[in-house]
Amino acid sequence: QAAQNRRKLDKETTQRKATLEGLAIHAAEVIRAHRFRPPPLEVAADEARVADKPGAAYGVLTDAVQQSTHRLSRLFVPSLFDGARPGLIVFFTCLLSVAGAGWYVYSHPAGPSFKVLGASAFGAAIVLCVALGFMLRRVGAAKIENLYRPILTDIATARLAVDQHHTLTRRSIDLAERDAGLHRDRAVKAAHEKYDPKLARVALRRKNLLQTIEEEFSKNRRDLEARRDLALRPFQNWPELEQPKLEARLNRYRSLLKARRDNACDTAQRQYDADRAELRERWDRGVERIAALLDATADFDDALRCDLLEVDWENWRPNFVFGGAVRFGALEVDFGRIAPRFRDDPRLKRERLTLSRTPALLAIPERGALLIRYAREARDVANAALQAVMTRLLTTIPPGRAHFTIIDPVGLGQDFAGFMHLADYDDAMVGGRIWTEGQQIEQQLTDLTNHMENVIQKYLRN
Repeated sequence: QAAQNRRKLDKETTQRKATLEGLAIHAAEVIRAHRFRPPPLEVAADEARVADKPGAAYGVLTDAVQQSTHRLSRLFVPSLFDGARPGLIVFFTCLLSVAGAGWYVYSHPAGPSFKVLGASAFGAAIVLCVALGFMLRRVGAAKIENLYRPILTDIATARLAVDQHHTLTRRSIDLAERDAGLHRDRAVKAAHEKYDPKLARVALRRKNLLQTIEEEFSKNRRDLEARRDLALRPFQNWPELEQPKLEARLNRYRSLLKARRDNACDTAQRQYDADRAELRERWDRGVERIAALLDATADFDDALRCDLLEVDWENWRPNFVFGGAVRFGALEVDFGRIAPRFRDDPRLKRERLTLSRTPALLAIPERGALLIRYAREARDVANAALQAVMTRLLTTIPPGRAHFTIIDPVGLGQDFAGFMHLADYDDAMVGGRIWTEGQQIEQQLTDLTNHMENVIQKYLRN
């Protein structure tokens, strides 16, 4: 607590000294605002004013300094030198002098001319202003000094009050701390004198009680061990008597568990055989459907069965009848890798377990939609796939019936520019251009929707 009080006292003293320094600076700034220099005065603190109560004297002195500073800022003569007031006073004085000269000339036409009299009046006004200004300057300096000296004296006295208050308060804190220490030492000494004999008696009593408890514990332990041995004596031959019964019960449980296990194994085997037979039958049916699908691909023409690079384009002729299917890729599936156990099972059909480059077709119009999802780095591969599908449409659908609406906002038409050669033969086949702007794309989708509505309502009524 004493250390905390010292820190609080030091902080309060620092703040008060900073306040006094601020008051002194403010008083000097007020004097400079009047265009006067603060007079270099040497003042001494008034010790009599802070001898009794320095703490209370600080508040009284700071209030007096603030009031004196306020009066200093309101002095009439020094305030004449604030801002533009000196120039205005000189200006109006000269103006009045010249105006008076003009009035005199106007009233006395026979007198001197306005030019001579006005110049004389102007010069006299200047001399008068300089003399009056010098006099007022000395008067203002005297008034400022008369107020500034008490301000400095009060500030010096307040600093002395702060120092004395700090010294006296620090001394009282030290005395209080010393008194508290003496009181604590006396209290500790009195406590030792009062309780040390009691503690000694309690320690002796504790020692005797522990010795008594130890003796009783040893005696009770011997009694308990004797009672335990007496209680365990009838069970010394228990293992030899009960072991045959336990072995017979164990054998009975083993036989029961073996019968349950055999029954569960038989049930599981029967279920396994039934499930495997059903799975084998499903496998055979699936293989037959796949074989029928492969046999059906044999009837496809070269444009569906072969890759674009494998078609004999020199002898190729367009189809004038659309078969309703367009190839967009090929499937290659090894069922043996999907289900490797079926490959080695002699009871299952193993023929034609591999679909090798089976055509993947779009059934138009039932299943003619195609969506390609791709990663950012696979964009070129996806564009190549779309170009291949467009080529398939051109070579599969009868000539002139395939019309494209090409939208490429990302590639700006670069990815499908090759198809624009079709416009050399029929501009409607590619819609005139590749659409890249948002407004254009929206308009093309609207036109396509309207066309679909017309087809459905006019040609697909039934």
